[in-house]
Amino acid sequence: MKNTSKKIAATLLTATMMVAGALAVSADEAWPNGDVTVYVPANPGGSSDMIARLDTDAMSKITGANFVVVNDTTGANSVAYETVRNADPDGQTLMIYHGGMCTQFASGQYDHSLDEFDVVGGLTTSDEIGYGIYVNGKSEFETLDDLVAYAKENPNKLTAAVETNNMDHLIESLFAKQFGIELNVVSGGSNTEKLPLLMGGNVDICFFTPAGNADYVTSGDLKCLASFGSVRSDLLPEVPTLTELGQEPILLPIFFFMAGPKGMSDEVKASIDSVIEQISTDEQIQEAVTSYGMQWSYLPIDEVVENAHEMQALYVEAFSLIH
Repeated sequence: MKNTSKKIAATLLTATMMVAGALAVSADEAWPNGDVTVYVPANPGGSSDMIARLDTDAMSKITGANFVVVNDTTGANSVAYETVRNADPDGQTLMIYHGGMCTQFASGQYDHSLDEFDVVGGLTTSDEIGYGIYVNGKSEFETLDDLVAYAKENPNKLTAAVETNNMDHLIESLFAKQFGIELNVVSGGSNTEKLPLLMGGNVDICFFTPAGNADYVTSGDLKCLASFGSVRSDLLPEVPTLTELGQEPILLPIFFFMAGPKGMSDEVKASIDSVIEQISTDEQIQEAVTSYGMQWSYLPIDEVVENAHEMQALYVEAFSLIH
């Protein structure tokens, strides 16, 4: 009887240890497993930051985990990129950004590629970004023709502030090439840094999207001379497009995505994908994305990865046109 009791006890102990071991493995594979740090290579207050915070707040509510947003633009965003690229591939260190990252790949400013990251989800639908050309509200230029005519007569006289080797820098280069003009290009930093330069009269031109800037046009602090798309922006319905002005549109695809270090497990990526799918139906997020002039409908990881790599290839092609 004693021997039987010992065997039963041993069997129960073994079974308990096996269950405990299985639970430990599950806990290790679960995502999120503690605080999640999300790097955003943009300053606070812009559309990149706002989208990241909306999404991470929603993800926190669903998972119960704490999502810490870190805005880091040091080293022309490369510090954020490298921190994520070299992090443990456990899904606890992620990044939210957009096609501006592919601009830096294409320019060679950041000597890596999307192949060295795991793209784990899309946060807006891939679309052609609606950049436009903006001047101070008190500027003498009332139309795009006025500005182009002046620029042709006065090469390098007009100063354009751009974020060097980033999205608006590429847009500026394509614009100058298309219209045959030369602008004095200076490094102006991010959107929130360029705005006071333009509004204060320190530079003549900036290239912005309507998101976060349309209100300044409405208030009269800025003027948007043209939208570079083929369809007018809902945020600036009075601004003509390049197509309407008889010019070729200047369009590049862009969307916001979430990425992590290469080598994340399929289980972790599937967990993140599931949460992203859930927040894609959040009405508050959808309203916010719409207010930034973008759209978002959930896409599986494979499609998001394909879109991201197509975007990178197109940016490489665009840079080849201006060098």
